[in-house]
Amino acid sequence: MGTIKAGFWVLVICIAFIFFFQNYNELQHPVVVSLDFYLKTWTSSPIHLWMLLILFFLLGFIISSLHSAYERLALKRELKVLRAAKPAASEAKQ
Repeated sequence: MGTIKAGFWVLVICIAFIFFFQNYNELQHPVVVSLDFYLKTWTSSPIHLWMLLILFFLLGFIISSLHSAYERLALKRELKVLRAAKPAASEAKQ
């Protein structure tokens, strides 16, 4: 199973490299990001598109990691409660 998983990640990395190398010129274009609120407008300085792509990928990775950690913590709490209740249930049967 480990070799399949490693092969999958090698394939994903190869596809990412192909994507970046084939679209290198398009990814070098500067992009200006602007947010228009009712009271204030915010505009960034020109940023290369590849930097935005990596930034948003990392942002999504961090958000999904935090969400996964929260779910894992909630499941550990629930498991702790269920384990604490289990001996009481088995004592009631005797």
